[in-house]
Amino acid sequence: MILISHRSISDLALQLPLFLSDFAKVMKCIEGVQKDFAIPPTIIASVAAQCQGIQAAIIRLQRLDIQRIVAFKSQHDRIMHVMEGIIVGCKGTLALVEEYILDFRTTTERDASNQEEVDAQLELVWNGNVIQELLSQLNGYQAGLTNLLVISER
Repeated sequence: MILISHRSISDLALQLPLFLSDFAKVMKCIEGVQKDFAIPPTIIASVAAQCQGIQAAIIRLQRLDIQRIVAFKSQHDRIMHVMEGIIVGCKGTLALVEEYILDFRTTTERDASNQEEVDAQLELVWNGNVIQELLSQLNGYQAGLTNLLVISER
């Protein structure tokens, strides 16, 4: 296990705005897909809801005084390690979600003349196991952040 120094609190504080901008970018992509289709797959709304939940948790995290909360080095290291793991993992998951959205949009723009093909592609991409797994990962990251916030705000 890698221990994180106290200096990484400021490093983490600098990463959070960039992390939030990643969410904003993915949310914009999701909104675009939702606007393009009269009845988008439910999973798109689920991914959007998870992203909004994580965004809210990150905003709350930005407001915490982590130095004050974790008085003991062992707790500090553990909390910083968990936060860093969540951020790194979530960034990877967001990148994959964004890639799926952009690939889908590129495909649908090419095939815009054949609505049946577009609908089939929409169904294939957004109801597949990979998207379900990415949604599950986002759910796990949101749960981890929520638990971390509950523990930290005691």
